Amino acid sequence: MAIAVTGFTGNGVAGRNNNYTISGFYVNDPWTGYAISQGLPAAQRGLGEHTWIRYGWKNDVTAPLVNLPGIGLVHAAPSRWFK
Repeated sequence: MAIAVTGFTGNGVAGRNNNYTISGFYVNDPWTGYAISQGLPAAQRGLGEHTWIRYGWKNDVTAPLVNLPGIGLVHAAPSRWFK
């Protein structure tokens, strides 16, 4: 599997010896174009084109309660990459 990272989001100034946090990445998944050309259903089309992804949980009021370490019980679902 391969993806192309085309950018990122975060806070602080990214650089050597700087204090910053990366919150997510913009990616292009080559599989997506192939899957679309083959008529595969959306669930099998990979991560997408210029898609923002992150590793972890996302707030979702429709999701069940989960106990997240250091946070407690919240309505959350795993992000696409976390799955």
